[in-house]
Amino acid sequence: MHSPRTQSSPTTTTVNVAADRPVVILKVGSLQNRIRDRIRKLIQCMLDAETRDLGRGNLCTHNDTVAKFDRRTFLAGSIASGILTANAVSRGASPRTIVAAVQMACHVGDMDANLEAAENWIRYAIGRGAKWIVLPEFFLSGMSYHPERMLDAIQPIDGPATQVLAKLSRESGVYIGGTFLAKSGDDVFNSFVLASPDGEIFSHDKDFPSGFVEHSFYAGGEDDVFVRKLHEFGVGASAETIRGRSDNIKSGVFPVTDSTAIGVAICWEQIRYRTARRLRAKVDLVLAASAWGVLDPDIGVADVDRDDLVRWAEETTTMLRSTPGRLARLVGAPVIHANTVGSGWSQDGRKGKPPMLGRGMGDSQIVDAEGKILARRPHTEGEGVVFAEIQIGRTAPEDEIPKEEFWTPDFTEVLKQSWHNGGSYGRDYYLKTARPHRSRAQSE
Repeated sequence: MHSPRTQSSPTTTTVNVAADRPVVILKVGSLQNRIRDRIRKLIQCMLDAETRDLGRGNLCTHNDTVAKFDRRTFLAGSIASGILTANAVSRGASPRTIVAAVQMACHVGDMDANLEAAENWIRYAIGRGAKWIVLPEFFLSGMSYHPERMLDAIQPIDGPATQVLAKLSRESGVYIGGTFLAKSGDDVFNSFVLASPDGEIFSHDKDFPSGFVEHSFYAGGEDDVFVRKLHEFGVGASAETIRGRSDNIKSGVFPVTDSTAIGVAICWEQIRYRTARRLRAKVDLVLAASAWGVLDPDIGVADVDRDDLVRWAEETTTMLRSTPGRLARLVGAPVIHANTVGSGWSQDGRKGKPPMLGRGMGDSQIVDAEGKILARRPHTEGEGVVFAEIQIGRTAPEDEIPKEEFWTPDFTEVLKQSWHNGGSYGRDYYLKTARPHRSRAQSE
């Protein structure tokens, strides 16, 4: 959507739409940006399917701005004056679409059970009329520090998981996507796979794993960038290089039809401004998949104060709740965000330390392009599907992207330290242990 035109001086625009229609008169030059935004929102309100019975009426006036209107003449005048573009009118008039975010508990390493559960949830969502369905991150394997389970919970990117998604998509005419650990050559990536009804498959690899545990079992789709970020932060990293997958769509922009582009953001990609930059004003819908969780403070973590665990859990909860809406405002498109739920034990990773209990945070959401939550499912409600009707289409992003910032504001200094240091340790484990293990398993 093009930005509204800026008038250098007050002007009056008169548009004669039809003989039987009133004339639209808009003095737009004297409007401040906030008034212009208000008018744009009023227009979108009129276009919404739920308010099509507005009929004729008088718009509230502000200073010299007057608009005597019915729906058609007001829209025509708005286009002529530059407040609204024809593309925005087209977007507003488009039909609404039912979409779904699957919130499921994933059992660590149990690929058969997880794939069966995912298929059941997909069929349920299809039965409720969903046309776009998003599964959570690691829906096939779960994610935990259980090396003996995680190292065997890997599939080819065109393996059984993708085949199931593709089959269901073709049969139902529905778009279906989610992430799993996918092997490519000597390496493993966290790949979001989107199956389309016409049989085409799109895929995007998560740019960087999130912390020690994830880094231990797969490589980032942009490992070279991650190593550079470590060096900038003063953290060392193994010099060994990891080449990205050749079919990876790094931008995360999938041109699913001639007129519709879909964006993908995997978990913490949502809280990095680089993600918003690659999707901003380029996509009509964002599909986001996460395995966002916290460590249970009551069970505890060895050598970590309980109060710190409680504080981190509170900060993470706030961050999770606000992330989809912020991303929508930065990008200018609705967001479907699916997250995991449930609990599972994890090894500590340090010899002799007791296990920890991780909990999926749930709070799967669907938000509109302005960041308004249309539907959500708190973790207290457990597994289930979040449904909402949305208008698929891009609009002018409401929030600006800071030029020099990497993380969104609620990513704390403690989290930054953990991301860099834990990422470096986990990457070393991947290169020295996980990658050789897979190579041996392939040769047997």
